[in-house]
Amino acid sequence: MKNLHIQNMDKFIEPYINFINKYFNPDSHLFAVITSNKDKVFKSRHKNIHYIYKSFSSLLVLINFMYKAERIFLHGLFNSKIIFLLFLQPWLLKKCYWIVWGGDLYKYRESKVTFKQKGGEFVRRFVIKNMSELLPIVEGDFKLAQRWYNTKARYRYNAVYVNNLEVINLVDFNTSKENNDDEIKLLIGNSATESNNHEEIFDKLSKFKEKHIRLFVPLSYGDEAYADKVISKGEEIFGEKLVPLTKFMNKTDYIKFLNTMDAGIFNNDRQQAMGNIYLLLYLGKKIFVKEGTTMWEELNKKYYVSSVRQLDDIDLNWLNELDEKKQSHNIEKASSRYNVEKAKAAWKKIFED
Repeated sequence: MKNLHIQNMDKFIEPYINFINKYFNPDSHLFAVITSNKDKVFKSRHKNIHYIYKSFSSLLVLINFMYKAERIFLHGLFNSKIIFLLFLQPWLLKKCYWIVWGGDLYKYRESKVTFKQKGGEFVRRFVIKNMSELLPIVEGDFKLAQRWYNTKARYRYNAVYVNNLEVINLVDFNTSKENNDDEIKLLIGNSATESNNHEEIFDKLSKFKEKHIRLFVPLSYGDEAYADKVISKGEEIFGEKLVPLTKFMNKTDYIKFLNTMDAGIFNNDRQQAMGNIYLLLYLGKKIFVKEGTTMWEELNKKYYVSSVRQLDDIDLNWLNELDEKKQSHNIEKASSRYNVEKAKAAWKKIFED
């Protein structure tokens, strides 16, 4: 086996597995999917998917896979058992490729008070420092890994997930807004996590609460208690103009929904929501991002994006205004992320280099 992929059960993983098995030799890849629910499996029935459960025997099977593989791809570094296994077997790290999702890296910023927390961070530091390669979504996250963990890993940019490749062409770009619809529709954040800083955005937009706007707030995954807090605060300010999205949509419906937005506002204080942001750029929408983050650094040098800070000074018309030249640039630039040939070429280089 050449390539072992280790990942938690997640919505991004099944499309990736389908992509790899469609365009690459399935015999060269094995997908170890970690899940605690034996009844929850992917719809795909590929023979190279192996589910890893909490049992000791499952971990032994995974360890066997790790020794047999030429390369180990870690799709996110969230699972403490996997991190500890690598800590105990550091010789495996020389063939580990960490695809940095965001929250796995920014765990560094969480407070560590207890002995368990401090011990866990010590183990993480050793593992991250001795990885073979890091494949972050944005370059700035590699710089943070160097600064925080003194990693010796090689930098490789970037691993593109392909979860929207097969459905993006189903969207009719000519019907993004309903006829005669002058209501400004804003997407606020991407999830029910505190790093979205929803309340700060609500305060900045409160001056428009009497205007013809609606705020759509994705809260279908994350912290339910935080989601309730966001809804309560948003409804207090905007009333029925706040539309909380608390249920998952299928991919096609979600992309069609995004195409009805005028702008997306992402006040995230870390790299997060990049899938939503790239889709909105591809759909020609205006984007606001928090300055001082690695995703601001990444996006601002390649796309026409605006700073969340500017919301303090703008009027309603500028909120969704994006001239045709800038819009066309963003669409053309983002289109490469939804080009199957470019995605194939990127992963081919990763697998063969």
